[in-house]
Amino acid sequence: MTQKPSITNQQSDSVSKKPTGKIALVTGASSGFGALTARALACAGHTVYASMRETTGRNAPQVNEVERYAAEHGVDLRAIELDVSSQESADAAIKTVV
Repeated sequence: MTQKPSITNQQSDSVSKKPTGKIALVTGASSGFGALTARALACAGHTVYASMRETTGRNAPQVNEVERYAAEHGVDLRAIELDVSSQESADAAIKTVV
């Protein structure tokens, strides 16, 4: 049985793509599918805002991981504070992105 390549290997292969000029905002990017999606889009050459709640609290380690990943892979991946249940938070995040 052949083994499928891991998402990490697939991402590493796509890091060489040129910037697309497109911007993506990924919600729930502190872990799971959100984090994987943010990384994949960044590796595809997009500027990606990886949004999460409590970036200076419980998710501070995830913010550090976003920064580490961006530096290590040479991609434009940025952590941003966003609580989708708060209009004030959403407005602030969009103001930062735009």
